[in-house]
Parts: sequence; C-alpha cells; structure tokens
Amino acid sequence: GCTHSATLAALLAHGRPLVDAAVEAARVASEAVRRGLVEIGAGDGPVDVLNLKGAA
Repeated sequence: GCTHSATLAALLAHGRPLVDAAVEAARVASEAVRRGLVEIGAGDGPVDVLNLKGAA
C-alpha cells in the first residue's frame, strides 16, 4: 500500500499521465515485494523498495 501510493504520488507530481503512473507504481511495488528482505526479522520480511540486495 505505502510503496504503491508513494510511487504513484511521485510519478503524478512529475507529470506522468495517471494510467502510466498507476501501471509503473504497480510494477515498482510488485518488484519490491518480490525482492523482499526475508533475512530481516521473522516471517516474510519487509519489501526491498531501494533494491538493497541488488545493490550489494
């Protein structure tokens, strides 16, 4: 929710059309969940919005 809405708001603020911004926000949120930081805490772990694992 927060990742999607923050990305959507940022893209709209940069002038992206609503539909394009919504599609991109969904893609960003999906990727962040897919890359989840499972090594933090117990369970599924937080999403990796900044692609920390990919940056290492």
